[in-house]
Amino acid sequence: MSALASRLRPSPRTRQVLGLAWPAIVSYILNNTYRINDQFWIQGLGQNAQAAVGSTFFLQILHFALVFLGVGGTLALVSRAVGARDGETRDSIGRHALLFGLVVVLVLTGSVLALLGPIRAFSDSPERRLGRRAAISSRSTSSWARCRSCP
Repeated sequence: MSALASRLRPSPRTRQVLGLAWPAIVSYILNNTYRINDQFWIQGLGQNAQAAVGSTFFLQILHFALVFLGVGGTLALVSRAVGARDGETRDSIGRHALLFGLVVVLVLTGSVLALLGPIRAFSDSPERRLGRRAAISSRSTSSWARCRSCP
């Protein structure tokens, strides 16, 4: 039994890999949990609200793609430094990756804030825009009709 138990224990290398991977795993799980939670609480608001939240999925994919520009290379470089037992290089790569991630997040935040108006206008459905125009014209027509019937 002890031979089986010793084979099932993770090796030190496996512990190192899991130690490096746990932030990415937790981030992915929390992000998907957040999306599922959004869809659950929005279900009572109707199809338009669900479609609006669902359409942000593609923006989220774009965000992950831009952030993972730095992560993809960082994982390989950190793995190489860990394999060579070079802690100084590993730490330097980690610091540069965090700095790169911060720059990407700041650029994405600035671009989204700058494009917030056009994004909202683009995401507004034509039916909704037509519905607003119809509501505005019906209000002005009914006001006009009331004014004409006044003595």
